[in-house]
Amino acid sequence: ESRAEVNLVCETARSGECYDSVMYGATRGIKEHPEWYSNLTSQSSFEDFQLHIYTGPKPKCNKAPCPCQNAVVGDACHRSIEWVKSVGVKKHPEDFFGITALSSDLDVQRLLHEKRMEPCPRPCVPIPW
Repeated sequence: ESRAEVNLVCETARSGECYDSVMYGATRGIKEHPEWYSNLTSQSSFEDFQLHIYTGPKPKCNKAPCPCQNAVVGDACHRSIEWVKSVGVKKHPEDFFGITALSSDLDVQRLLHEKRMEPCPRPCVPIPW
């Protein structure tokens, strides 16, 4: 499958049985039954837990999570985020509606990804635990 095909059939859970299973796995399950969550830790991403549950023996998720990657200091996406926050919001506020110099890097990355403006992949869901 190509990355484009995966994005058509993926869905990162936001509610329901899949979301609840991810939250259980990441908070209680990994402590109470670590053998069920091999290769995962309490610092693994939401998407990592969802993929594990989706591919497991008793899948509670109907779709795989969408591929994601958060920007890292020094990469092209992070440089774009820094530019948006320091220059872009001042010189081109119409292009960055809702973003300010104080916005989180994830919010800026999400906007850049959605607008396909810069080399930013879909950011991962912030770890809610």
